[in-house]
Amino acid sequence: MFVRRNGWLFGAMLCSLVACGGATPAASSPADPKAPAGTAETTPGEVEPGSPSDQPAGTTEAAPESAPEATPEAAAPTDPYADMPHPPDSDSGRPQLSAEDVKGTVKNYRPHLDKLCWTPRVNNSINKPDTTRVAIEIEVTKQGEVKSIRAVGGKGYDGLASCVEEHVKRWHFPRAKQSSSLMFPILFQRGESTLIRVD
Repeated sequence: MFVRRNGWLFGAMLCSLVACGGATPAASSPADPKAPAGTAETTPGEVEPGSPSDQPAGTTEAAPESAPEATPEAAAPTDPYADMPHPPDSDSGRPQLSAEDVKGTVKNYRPHLDKLCWTPRVNNSINKPDTTRVAIEIEVTKQGEVKSIRAVGGKGYDGLASCVEEHVKRWHFPRAKQSSSLMFPILFQRGESTLIRVD
């Protein structure tokens, strides 16, 4: 009886496994103990959102461009003649400019002429002459503007004549009925520059 019962039990087990067409259930893999609770498992072929595989192959994320460094602007060159004084526009009422017109113009511009041309040179020339002369020849339009100029001299002081020429060509003279051709020297002395005469 025990044998028959065991044989029946064995036959029933065999039928359930093989003869009766039953499939063995797949063993479920134990859950990963390290995985946090509440996370969904992904099947092969699926990609989690935000993972690197979301991007097409061969592409990389571009690094944010850094802003170009600001370069200091170059300082604009200063005009040495920006503070040059100018006499008020005046009319001499004469056919041509007189010696008095020229003396008045030289007196007006003299401080700036000394500042730009004479003082820098005399201060750096201890062993140079105490006096030097620059001869000036100019043509002034009837509107009082310098049309042409030539300055020579300044013995002992390199560049003095050319500086005087650059300065005087910016002067404004009184108006006259005609253009004027003028010649006059300027004597430079330590401490001052002086108009000698007007030819």
